[in-house]
Formats: sequence, C-alpha cells, structure tokens
Amino acid sequence: MFFILVFGTRLFGKSDHFTVDGQEAFVKTKFFHVGYMPCAPEESYLYLKDGTVIQLPEIAGASILWAWLRYIATLLVAIPLVGCILTFVMVRVGRNVSVPP
Repeated sequence: MFFILVFGTRLFGKSDHFTVDGQEAFVKTKFFHVGYMPCAPEESYLYLKDGTVIQLPEIAGASILWAWLRYIATLLVAIPLVGCILTFVMVRVGRNVSVPP
C-alpha cells in the first residue's frame, strides 16, 4: 500500500477584504503545511486586484484564524460525509448478500 505525504509551503487564510486606492485588496498568509493542514505561519502578503503583491511586516492574525477555521470546517463536513457514503454503500451491499438458512 502506498502512502503519499504532501508537505511544503502554501498560501491559506484569505481575509481582510478592503480597498486600497480604489482597488480591492485582501490578505493571505504563507504556511508550512502537512497534508494541506496549515501548521506554521511564515509570512503574510497583501494582494491587490491588479496583481500586485506586497509582503506585510507582520503576520496577520485574522488570516491565521481563517486558515485554521476553514481547515477545521472542512474536516467537520468531510468526515461525516464520508461516513454517510460508506454506511449507504455497506447497507446496499448487505441487501444483496443472501445468508443460507
């Protein structure tokens, strides 16, 4: 059986939507991640709508909070959904199995 471990850095936590000089802007934070779980924040960036990226002097706390909340929310939806699908499949397969008397 194969196990693939995905890790590295990635941007998470899109937050703080506002306008700068008439342009829409938002903040994202670069995290070290393991299995797409944001683990350690490294630095935050300000993204402008025209494509300009500005590194912020400090890590944005709201961006960290949103990244972790979105990850937890994804787990809280995905785990029960997978459980429901597996239960449905097992019940459907169980109906087709005949048990000898």
